Amino acid sequence: MEISWDELNRQIAGCQNCALCRQIHHKVPGQGNPQARLMLIGEGPGRDEDEQGLAFVGRWTAESTELRVEDHGSCYMFTVNVRIGHDDDLV
Repeated sequence: MEISWDELNRQIAGCQNCALCRQIHHKVPGQGNPQARLMLIGEGPGRDEDEQGLAFVGRWTAESTELRVEDHGSCYMFTVNVRIGHDDDLV
């Protein structure tokens, strides 16, 4: 079955299939240009992503990559949608 990015995002936004949705601020499906030739896939949103509702905006991204906000239009950034656990102790 093939669905559009918009439909996938609607399904993610409305998902209530497990208790994880009660432990988060935002679901973080992704953002950017869905037609881009490059897709970055993260394992899951951290605290910053959960609070802002955006993928790849957290401390790890800032410290570990040269990815900048203006790069978001040249790729599509997608994460596992729900923050599980706490990343407060990450170095």
